[in-house]
Amino acid sequence: MTISSLFLAARDGDEATLTSLIASGEDANRRESSGRCALHVASRAGHTGTVQLLLSHGAEVDAHYASGTTSLMLACLEGHAAVAEKLLEAGAQPNATTHDGRTALMAAAQRGGRELAAILLRAGADAAATRPDGSTALQYAAQHGATDTIESLLGAGAAVDAARADGRTALLAACQNGHAAAGIQLLAAGADATAACGEHTALHLASDGYASADAVSMGALVLALLKAKAPIEAKARGATPLARAAQLGATEVARALVAGGAVVDAVDEDLYMPLMLASANGHRDTAALLLEAGADASYRRGHDTAFSLARDHKHEDVLALLRGVEEEHGRRMSTTAQAVRGSI
Repeated sequence: MTISSLFLAARDGDEATLTSLIASGEDANRRESSGRCALHVASRAGHTGTVQLLLSHGAEVDAHYASGTTSLMLACLEGHAAVAEKLLEAGAQPNATTHDGRTALMAAAQRGGRELAAILLRAGADAAATRPDGSTALQYAAQHGATDTIESLLGAGAAVDAARADGRTALLAACQNGHAAAGIQLLAAGADATAACGEHTALHLASDGYASADAVSMGALVLALLKAKAPIEAKARGATPLARAAQLGATEVARALVAGGAVVDAVDEDLYMPLMLASANGHRDTAALLLEAGADASYRRGHDTAFSLARDHKHEDVLALLRGVEEEHGRRMSTTAQAVRGSI
């Protein structure tokens, strides 16, 4: 039989064929050129019985790919808690690392699920382990919004503000990926609301995560960030968090920022106001919010106004909104003029 037959049986959980192959002389530890073995295949597929069978026939529990990836890491990456537990019982090292510093706990955090993280932590996995670039299991859990895993990691001593080389913390990862509950959870654990990845603060990144999140919950996250003293007028590439929210149409983020005292008519590095950015990008609800907050619809940047930008980009609903503002302004001016004439 060829090696592919052994791997096929491991992949399919075909224990009868696997037993027959090993009985006929097939080596349970036979490797491909990449270092992959049958235990890797069975672990990734989630076949607990097959994993037990291979281990009972001498499969090396910590055998690894050329990259350093072990069977335990593969089981964790795919969310197979029972397989992970079986491997740990057989002596798998919970803190083994790939050549780029990844651990099984980091793989589990990416997958999410409290049970898997708890199994690893009970076996001695290091919650504070860090890759060379500064990445941690907590950051991965936050990136995927895995609140149960975050709770387990924090309880096991994970550093809430551990940052990658570029400054990205777990809080910033949660904000950027639209995980409001995870962000609020991290703030409650003492996460630094002033942290920044380059120039981008949590308030900037909250708008980036808005499209994939529940809008109201992201607004609640922004309010929590502001309560924790996040810098409301910090600039990233010249833009405030409100300008970023306006550009992306993150209306509830903008609403929370306005409620928190953001300057409605602050200009970015190109001298565009938030209302102009919302208008140019067709975000009617965000534009309406800014107008209600007192945004100056008459402001000009060269030949550009909020109205001209909406017109040039053919955003008819925004144009209708701005026409209504112009008409109301005209009526007020007329009424004021009549009042002045009547007083003379």
